[in-house]
Amino acid sequence: MAINKRPDARPKSALKKYGEVEFGDPVNKLYPLDTAEHVDAAWKFVHQRKQRAKYTRAAWEEICARIIAAWKAKIDPQGPPLARQTRKAAHYSDGRDADAPGDEGAMQFLPPAPGAPHFTPGRVRVAAALFTAGAMLAALALALALVAPPAASWFLTLH
Repeated sequence: MAINKRPDARPKSALKKYGEVEFGDPVNKLYPLDTAEHVDAAWKFVHQRKQRAKYTRAAWEEICARIIAAWKAKIDPQGPPLARQTRKAAHYSDGRDADAPGDEGAMQFLPPAPGAPHFTPGRVRVAAALFTAGAMLAALALALALVAPPAASWFLTLH
């Protein structure tokens, strides 16, 4: 599984900043794994949608495996909490990430903790659109009622 060079990565800058340390992405020198704080940050950062979309599924899994190994060595032998709670297969859709169109290797959002509400960006966008449409409809009904009461009564009987 090869990790490809990313055009947005600055490996020389990372080497200058962190030195010769282990990286989750050794090709691009991203996600340093030298301290517990860096391992925790790498785990959180690599799960961001924008970051996942820059890797194929195989490359992303390889990076996560490095971060999990560093987590087990530096933080908790059981690994990161989400890696313990979920099965690997539950992380992915059937072919592509619904939130990153065009990237067949991207990962689905991790499922929420048991009992937590499941808010995905898609569901939030739909809810916002419905709320906006409802608010616009209410504003239109109010405007009609103020400007043309007979038309407003006809409009309101339809909805």
